[in-house]
Amino acid sequence: VFKGADSLEDYQKKLTKRLKKLKKNYVPTQPAGATEKTRVIEQLRSQHGDAIRYVIKHSKRAVKEMTIKHGEEKGRQLEQHLEAAKNWATALGLSERHPKPDYNMPEDQLERLKSNVERRLENLRAHVVKLADPDRFFVETLDKAEQDTKTGAGCELLSQEIRRRYLQYIKSELDPDSMMTAALEQTS
Repeated sequence: VFKGADSLEDYQKKLTKRLKKLKKNYVPTQPAGATEKTRVIEQLRSQHGDAIRYVIKHSKRAVKEMTIKHGEEKGRQLEQHLEAAKNWATALGLSERHPKPDYNMPEDQLERLKSNVERRLENLRAHVVKLADPDRFFVETLDKAEQDTKTGAGCELLSQEIRRRYLQYIKSELDPDSMMTAALEQTS
């Protein structure tokens, strides 16, 4: 830096140029806790961002439908829960007014935010979908029921019942069609 200049002005020019370049590319180091906060916030944004945005977008219609169907008190309760979702969106930088997350929130507030979002969001979203978009609720419910029957307890129950009925059929010569119908009725 200093070898290429002949006068004090040249040194000053070179130094200011170099400082501007450093300022442009400088990334401040963050303490370990801050990077953990950033990771948690980004994880919440990626996992739950779409659901929070959906809840906020359809909140007015959901409150209106809740008030019509179940009365003013239930409408106010839903509105309070939706206000909490709006606060989550603000803290995570998911709202239009606050597009950047609050990386400076205290650790305890971040933990409360994380637990609230993970515990309450899916239930709140289900209420909003049910009220504001019944067709989507029906499609999602059918998809979930289909997934539950493909894997999980429903499938296991059905297979156990079919085995049991098959053994009965071998022993007593029952009609297989009626056994299958009875097994399906018992599991549903």
